[in-house]
Amino acid sequence: MNIINEEYPESFYRFRPLKWICDEIEQEYLFFSKPTDLNDPLEGFQDIYFSGDILLWNNLLLHYFGYLQKSIFDLREIGKPYNLDLLSNIQYFESKRFLKRPSSKCVNKFIIEHRKLRYFIKRISAYSLKNKLLISDLQAILSILTIYYYRRILKINFYSGIIPFLDAKKIQSIELLRRLIVELDIFDKPINSLFDAIESQNEQFRIIVKYNDSEKLINHSLSSFILGFSKNYCQKIKTLILNNWHNVSFSTHCSNAAIWGYYAENHKGVCLEYNQKISPKVTMQGKKYSTPLSSMKMHKVDYNCSHIEIDFFNEIGTIPKQQLIDDWYADDSGNTHPYKNKLDNDDWLSAHWDKLSSSLIVKTHHWRHESEYRLVHFNIDDRDVPTKDKICYMIPDQKIKYGFNHLQGIIFGIKTPDEIRNKILKIIENKYQINSNLDIKFYQAYYNHEKELIDKKHLDYIKF
Repeated sequence: MNIINEEYPESFYRFRPLKWICDEIEQEYLFFSKPTDLNDPLEGFQDIYFSGDILLWNNLLLHYFGYLQKSIFDLREIGKPYNLDLLSNIQYFESKRFLKRPSSKCVNKFIIEHRKLRYFIKRISAYSLKNKLLISDLQAILSILTIYYYRRILKINFYSGIIPFLDAKKIQSIELLRRLIVELDIFDKPINSLFDAIESQNEQFRIIVKYNDSEKLINHSLSSFILGFSKNYCQKIKTLILNNWHNVSFSTHCSNAAIWGYYAENHKGVCLEYNQKISPKVTMQGKKYSTPLSSMKMHKVDYNCSHIEIDFFNEIGTIPKQQLIDDWYADDSGNTHPYKNKLDNDDWLSAHWDKLSSSLIVKTHHWRHESEYRLVHFNIDDRDVPTKDKICYMIPDQKIKYGFNHLQGIIFGIKTPDEIRNKILKIIENKYQINSNLDIKFYQAYYNHEKELIDKKHLDYIKF
């Protein structure tokens, strides 16, 4: 980027709290935040829907019940039965391979051969091809099936020696909910009439069970596990589309008092001003390829766009290609889904990652005052994932260095402590001794009564 990009503002501003600012300046890095650390609960929200034929839905249920079976086994092994917080990474779960194990074949046989379930899969498939099923609908479906078949699941695990015999009296709430589901006649009832009624009942039962558990000082009961597993699973399968991503946020201005308040620690922090050429400069080395992270593009956040719709079955992209084919796009009879053919198509790969990138730069109009730009980075490990090398690799410690000459200004907050200001000045003085070509200006933020905003005053006597 050697020329001025007219699409970008001349400067980008980044507000930092006291605890990070000195280290970030001294070590010359940008800190990439996790979405869970951001203050908007809708960060990265994707409007995921499910639309697929019988092969795809059959594989989804094999994956779900296989993961349920594995979770029961794993949690018993570590002595933490029914603790949903300790479920394993779903990206590393190979459902077809797992279901071929002797202890799991019963689960595979139950899904493939159970007449009512086969009929239900057929109806769900037909419905989803005409009506997009949302992830909340999927959660309701999986919750219904888990509760309906919980006796069979427990029996399989009991006879496999995985769990001890369970007295039905100990799980009365689940049995009661199962009777309600049986009365609904789920296998013949119109699909669209199931979702709201069942999810409403489930949510209320989840609250009741958790309350009863807390009264008995039981942290993780079987009832809570059965009621909560489908919800947990639906959260985890989102990572099959997009796993870890991180971002660095910038603003096009430094004049909003509210932004100074919640990003710069109530005006005690500092705002860093970068020129428009700011970009990470390092190359991460991997086992199979190296990725020049300077290829990351600065994205302008869109406050007018709706959240991006994501077709789950068509956008799975964070697991190895062969695992994706085996677990999702093929069956045991050798049939494959047309989605398999896209995996070696560069056009599909580009469209896939462009769509995911777009989903991460959409926010509601309530955040418009931030006027945000961001650098986005996908974290994907170096297994044989169907993706383009240029946009992914792991970031150690969420930190990436940048060209320090792109830092052009430091704006001290209205309440920045003298101790922090002096420390920053000393750091910059040392930087100038190493690189005399730096051109960093210093400013003091203040409230401009005429303009009714936060303005900055150039401290032109401070030079190195």
